[in-house]
Amino acid sequence: MVSNNKGFTLTELIITIVIVGILSIIATYVYRVLLFKAVATEGKALMGSIANAEKTYYVQYGHFYGCDLPEGDTEGRTAALGEGGAWGERSYDPILGVDARGNTYFKNFKFVSATNDGVYVESKTNKPYKDLGLVLQISGMSTSSEGNVTISLYKWDENNITPIDIN
Repeated sequence: MVSNNKGFTLTELIITIVIVGILSIIATYVYRVLLFKAVATEGKALMGSIANAEKTYYVQYGHFYGCDLPEGDTEGRTAALGEGGAWGERSYDPILGVDARGNTYFKNFKFVSATNDGVYVESKTNKPYKDLGLVLQISGMSTSSEGNVTISLYKWDENNITPIDIN
């Protein structure tokens, strides 16, 4: 009696499907981790360029950009800065030379507050993590000191803001 075994047994097929399923779960997890790191890196680069521009502005003018612009004073600034003067959300700032238009995730940034002592800037992602955002804080700046620069990644939800470790 000659046996013609052509093909695979049901057990071999099930084992193969399980192995492929496990590998796809691992690959999806690794992809999400790498995507999150890419988002965080782009945001850190944007905030780093804003921090460098703010430091340069401080050295030149003795105060941070925005603290010399009253919130309601848009005369002569609307054309250059867009609606809202220095305080509105934007993707490009011609005075500081910061441009986020080419970014994939962090396309806008907003100067929340600026005083002679420090500046606070935030930016939120547009995709795929709509609830993620970055905050830049510079404080303790003087002509003889570089000041303290803090860039933090946060998760915004309905009730609170949760810090996330970028590393």
